[in-house]
Amino acid sequence: CQSSLPKSTTYAQKHEEVCKKITSLLRDGVITVFYDNLTGEIDSPDLAAVLTETWWSDRILGGSVMGTFPNMAVWVGSGNNCRMSTDIMRRALKILLNRNMEEPWKWTGARIPNLEQWTLDHRRQLLAAGLTLIQAWVAAGSKPSKHHLGSFEAWSNTMGGILDHVGMPGFLSNLETMHAHS
Repeated sequence: CQSSLPKSTTYAQKHEEVCKKITSLLRDGVITVFYDNLTGEIDSPDLAAVLTETWWSDRILGGSVMGTFPNMAVWVGSGNNCRMSTDIMRRALKILLNRNMEEPWKWTGARIPNLEQWTLDHRRQLLAAGLTLIQAWVAAGSKPSKHHLGSFEAWSNTMGGILDHVGMPGFLSNLETMHAHS
């Protein structure tokens, strides 16, 4: 459904604005936060905190009342040549998309030209396929991954275990490279 698509937002550089945006997003119950067009260094103790906490508390705008909201959101960001502080980096996974061309936005020839619409149209099949992979891993004994991400042990054990079981090695294998370049 259209409402399940993430709405993009921008990342604020000022501490107060980061807090206000995080609080507003979680108060509204968003399930995906997508920071688009990140630039420069991403460094915020508030963003670092919300990436690892399941509950978020902050002052509600326009008053002196605190609000506490569940944080079940998936946090995603995209940008060109942005850098992450050490605190953000240890809570992030970097995905490099490289078309190996000077102007990648001009690339054509995708196997699925409108991936967003295709994904919406095939949502049930994609969910069924994902659940099938999970069930196969569970039926085989739920062997955890060998790779771990601190503060996200349960997640990395599960995701890495599923990917290992279905023959997709390499989960978290770029962490050292990512840390070295950030």
